[in-house]
Amino acid sequence: MKPANKNLSHHIQNNIFIENELNAISKMPDSLAQRAFDLVEKTAEHRMQIDKEIIELER
Repeated sequence: MKPANKNLSHHIQNNIFIENELNAISKMPDSLAQRAFDLVEKTAEHRMQIDKEIIELER
């Protein structure tokens, strides 16, 4: 049960972090905002891939 709670806590922290990033990006000039959003998107994709790999290793 503890790993699930730790995992949930991790995802909540990630969601808050992404929300804060998106709020900051929304205040940037359009060209810079697009570059920053692309980086956030790539980072999120990387995190999801790492999570998938960890799940596979645990299996």
